[in-house]
Amino acid sequence: MTPTTHQQSNAFQTIKPYRDRLKTNNDTHEENSSSAFMQFVSQGVYKPGLGSNWVPVTILGMKEWADVSISARFRLPEKSAGACLATRTGWTFNDGVALCIDGSGSWTLTEGMSVTSRTQAGGGLLASGKLPSGPLTIGEWHSFSLTTLRATATVRCDGELLALNHSGTIPPFDSGFVALGTTGFTLSEFDDVEVTSVGSDWKLPPSQPAECSATIGHRLRARQCQANGLIAPDQEWSLIPQSWQLQHKPSKLCATATSTHEGAAVELERCNFTEPLQAFKNDYSNIYHGSRPLTVEAANLTLAATAAGVVTLQSEGWPGGTTQWRAMYSTGQLRSWASGGMEAEQKLSKGQEDPQRGGMRAMGGTTAPMCISLC
Repeated sequence: MTPTTHQQSNAFQTIKPYRDRLKTNNDTHEENSSSAFMQFVSQGVYKPGLGSNWVPVTILGMKEWADVSISARFRLPEKSAGACLATRTGWTFNDGVALCIDGSGSWTLTEGMSVTSRTQAGGGLLASGKLPSGPLTIGEWHSFSLTTLRATATVRCDGELLALNHSGTIPPFDSGFVALGTTGFTLSEFDDVEVTSVGSDWKLPPSQPAECSATIGHRLRARQCQANGLIAPDQEWSLIPQSWQLQHKPSKLCATATSTHEGAAVELERCNFTEPLQAFKNDYSNIYHGSRPLTVEAANLTLAATAAGVVTLQSEGWPGGTTQWRAMYSTGQLRSWASGGMEAEQKLSKGQEDPQRGGMRAMGGTTAPMCISLC
């Protein structure tokens, strides 16, 4: 797990459960558990301009996860406290799908885990309600779960189904980390955290398309990204910051523009760090956190792809497809959305923020993301 409260370390720590502080007659869970996970921070270190919009969160997994279920047991120290689960979230937690339940028995299903998304109209509220069983018993352990599969989110508390959201409000191709969180700076505890895969997109195809070839002179294309963090050999790339080369990991060959003209194809060639047509300059620090162009400076053109998968060099902002790419740490993918989400991706490249959620949307997709590929 990566402890962070909007990048604040040590917010969550492993502890021995506090028998005396929260012991109840019906609580036998402590006797069977050697440790729990507690939110320790009493106040936040806030990002300038966001005020008190952010709450303690800890993330785990990878940015490519989409179809997953996260479940846990939780225990609240007071009625005003609340516990949260999230899937498909990013480093700043203002995206993805989040379930929060407080001691009064109120629950929300939201886009993102900020205070705004739970409390303000238009802030990202997807569903809300009251627990059928009423308020939670403070000091006792309860269970909850959140499952996202394509455009569906399923949430439960203590085994009771709270919501099955499939109204089209959840983007089916979002992906991101899973997370635990709290609704405020309270000593809330978690235990028995479990993450499982759901759906059918957790296996690689038995073979790659026939047109795949990791050979010199083979032309690059784009195709739908392999989902859920699985590594497809045709989509695995290394960004080399010293030379700006895009190296295909399995073959060790590099992406190379065939000319400096608009519409030039991009092919695999032997890597040569002095070759200007292999230098795809990029914002290396931020291309892993948002969409950015990959620019061949010798041509003043960027790597582009159409929805049909044709990869060429084009001017940045080209209307015929996408010129924005996002690098993925775990799989080596270079992702973009070739249609539908292109305008939003281009806004992100210019640093525009979503004022309703207090930050940038890290990802988002009503259309399937496209990846640079050999197929």
